[in-house]
Amino acid sequence: MFKKGLILGTISFCAAVLVSLTYILTKPIIAQQSLNIERKSISTFLPDVEKIEKVENEAGIYYKCYREGKLLGYALVVLADGYSSNIKLIAVIDSKKIIKGIKVLEQQETPGLGTKITEPWFEDQFKNKETGRLVLGKDIEAISGATISSNAVVEAVKKEIEQFKIENED
Repeated sequence: MFKKGLILGTISFCAAVLVSLTYILTKPIIAQQSLNIERKSISTFLPDVEKIEKVENEAGIYYKCYREGKLLGYALVVLADGYSSNIKLIAVIDSKKIIKGIKVLEQQETPGLGTKITEPWFEDQFKNKETGRLVLGKDIEAISGATISSNAVVEAVKKEIEQFKIENED
């Protein structure tokens, strides 16, 4: 009995070491891929962007986007509590807080329902809108059967943009 327990313990220890090593080795690669996806999303909405500067502070994470030294806009990393998961998205705005576009980066919502927040028809509804024009059911069409996910995205984007302080750069 002791021998079987020792064998099982050894196998479990080796498996834990291998899982830990895999995590340690892949963490920087995953972080870089995530950063690349964020930058690609920004470039989609601000195609003339030449320089993207990441800013992290107590308010959260955002990017300043430049072209020829001139500030084009900002990209805000937005987190929302969906129906069955946390939703991470990026909202690109100009200096007047007009939304250039949003892109859902991570979500684990209900397949076939809540996952529709990643579809272009839903994300495109946000383009060229002010936060005052982000009303679910009026300005933004909710996803049938996924009202909680739809509302989570709308309210999180609206709140994040309204709270964001535009910096004065001359």
